[in-house]
Amino acid sequence: MKDRTPDADPGILPYVMVADAASAVDGVVAAGGTVVLPAATYGTETLATFLDPAGNLLGIYQQPGLAEMEATPPTAGDSSAVRINRLGVTDDEVERLVVHARDLTMDRRHDVYDDFIDNLLLCVLDFQMHSTAVNKALSIYRANRRPEIPDGEALQAIMDRYPDDQAGNTELAQFLWNNRHWTRVGMLRRLLPFFASVGVTDQETLVAWARVAEFRRDFQGRVKGLGFAVYQWLLMRCEVDTVKPDVHTRRYCEAHVGRVLTDNEVVDLIVRAAMNLGIPARSLDVAIWENQSGNVESDSRHP
Repeated sequence: MKDRTPDADPGILPYVMVADAASAVDGVVAAGGTVVLPAATYGTETLATFLDPAGNLLGIYQQPGLAEMEATPPTAGDSSAVRINRLGVTDDEVERLVVHARDLTMDRRHDVYDDFIDNLLLCVLDFQMHSTAVNKALSIYRANRRPEIPDGEALQAIMDRYPDDQAGNTELAQFLWNNRHWTRVGMLRRLLPFFASVGVTDQETLVAWARVAEFRRDFQGRVKGLGFAVYQWLLMRCEVDTVKPDVHTRRYCEAHVGRVLTDNEVVDLIVRAAMNLGIPARSLDVAIWENQSGNVESDSRHP
């Protein structure tokens, strides 16, 4: 439709799938577009956004594996539809995982994560950190600080006592967890107000948000350093039946399907395999995690 002013606050942001986001951005600029978000990896996804000459906001999404697929000549009888399907999880791959998963000891516990502040702390602590360190930090917090931090307002008041710099965040990390993980405190400072801005202020509103949230729309890029795996683990703690694509689940899945998988493919593979097995996706996720990590003791994943 011509002669209409673009909406400054678009409700739906369409993305164009490409093999190389950086090259696509160069083409956008050459055609008169304006880059808003430079092409880079945000969390686990390579993205960019731009304004077209009319002022409409659009997105670019770099599909993992697409460049390699396009560079591979098709073999006889290899239709484009078949080649595109290779980018996703196939029924055969799901069945291969099902066969091996039947030998796992399935998780029978029903753990409860019903504390809002605990869930915020797990978001910033429980990734790329050994479970022993996570357990220790949470145990110290629960034993020494939890009584004085009943809600988000109390947490914000405590964070406001310390400068938002390396020295201040290190001191706050020592206060909360008795460690020096100051960058995790920096993430916590961004996470709490982000959730407040979308109406999430307690466990009830967090669970309600998790039930309808979508990663790209509701979480991606909101807090620097917190990506797809953190988001998925948060959903699991809020009783959403999904899985967390960590190093252990990835290695297990890739070993049994025989190829490199994206985070989204790991999630899709485990969820579909769990459906075939007639069990919750979370149960299969935990079984794989315990099998691969060798850790069957209670930890941050099972408080």
